[in-house]
Amino acid sequence: MVVPNKTTDKMLRAFNDTLALLFAHKAGFFKILSRNDALSETELSEQMCIPQRSTSALISLFVAQVPPLVKKDENGKISLATEARTYLVPDSPLFMGGLIDFINENPDTFQPDVFAKQMREDKPHRPMFIEDKTFNQQMVAAMNGKSTGPASIWAEKLDLSNYKHFLDIGGGSGIFSKNLLKSHPHLKATVFELPYIVEVTQEFVKGTAVETVNGSFFEDDYPVADIHFYSDIFHDYAENDCIMLATKSFKFLPKNGRIILHELPFNDSKTEPLSTAVYNFSVIRWTHGRQYSQNELIRFLKNAGFSQIESIATGYLDWMLVTGIKL
Repeated sequence: MVVPNKTTDKMLRAFNDTLALLFAHKAGFFKILSRNDALSETELSEQMCIPQRSTSALISLFVAQVPPLVKKDENGKISLATEARTYLVPDSPLFMGGLIDFINENPDTFQPDVFAKQMREDKPHRPMFIEDKTFNQQMVAAMNGKSTGPASIWAEKLDLSNYKHFLDIGGGSGIFSKNLLKSHPHLKATVFELPYIVEVTQEFVKGTAVETVNGSFFEDDYPVADIHFYSDIFHDYAENDCIMLATKSFKFLPKNGRIILHELPFNDSKTEPLSTAVYNFSVIRWTHGRQYSQNELIRFLKNAGFSQIESIATGYLDWMLVTGIKL
């Protein structure tokens, strides 16, 4: 009996799924549908200015997804399904367009030969941030798009009523700080970012109570705060750097101050979850780090001197908080 090649086929087909999503976003597929209750295939094709055969292929692929991105009624009319309306429409607070735009605008980074070179040489294709405002705007927008879902729910999992100042270290667009203030409005929130990133951060937090401070977490002192928050920071660096950052936080936090790591960790054997294993490839392609296990993250905090360390599921996919207290 021949075993069906489910996993191999799925992994190969995922490449076409990605290309279709990238194109559909760029061609306005989801934006056009968001402005209409429902459209026929012909109407959608005309508004996208692409051949009907191409439109039909996109519709079939997106209807077949589980859960679907679009719906097709008994009259053949096409409309957005809940997931697309939540993550693929610009006026949604959870819009992931920044990430999709970044991939479309930097295609060289995602070429197979570039990936092969990165894997063989064990180093990133290019630095994650450079002193180029246009590129940094694209990168921060990408990180913002990636984080819309995880940032929307994490802060509800912790009692922060006795704290005063939240320092979002390497906080990029400030999306975690902005969402934090919705559930903990008593807190002051500050994004600590590199000088050439802060100007981009300020564009994203404009009109909110989130403040910004220039600085490098490797070179500069941290401003006074009783919560240090690192989202997707530790996975960018080698173990020694992670321990150094945890130790630095322990030094600058006051008594009873809290450190919070927001990561997508592996299990101890690094065999699951699949979401982490896939994400790990993005991390090793862009940074010198990797996805760590929960116990590795706990060990970093223990080595730095933190107590009352715990892991908390955020409730958004496989994202976790690892947090400790300076006693």
